[in-house]
Amino acid sequence: MEKLITDMMGWAGVTKEELEDVLQKEVILSHAITEKLKEGEKARSPGMKYKHYAPKCEMQLHMRAESAYEAFLSQKNAGKRVILLGMSKYLKYEPSISLGENSVDYANRLFNALRDAEKEADYIIAIAPTDDEVGRSVMNRIEKSCGGNIIK
Repeated sequence: MEKLITDMMGWAGVTKEELEDVLQKEVILSHAITEKLKEGEKARSPGMKYKHYAPKCEMQLHMRAESAYEAFLSQKNAGKRVILLGMSKYLKYEPSISLGENSVDYANRLFNALRDAEKEADYIIAIAPTDDEVGRSVMNRIEKSCGGNIIK
């Protein structure tokens, strides 16, 4: 059983529900996964720190493509080098980096895209992935990357 769980944890697409099925127990997620740490509270692991896997330039996450486009044009008009990240179907301005066609592609490409984007941009605008199990998992990483700079 231990090896099965270790093997599953090594694959990025394992959901809370899948772990519960294997363990036959409820998996309790730390509040630090979905919320900011409280004042003075210590992270239990590096992945729970508020800003983590973050690009060196400023980054913003948009829940809707339309607001991302508005922000993109606003930053461009302010003279910033800005790059748009998201699923191919949402990218209608250049420069942009496609994170694929679905949330699994998005998960697989996100960190390489952030590293590539930060070399060229002063500002990164990410469009949220689809709202499915993998997309929700990826959202946690994006939220950490942008330091909570989220436009709902």
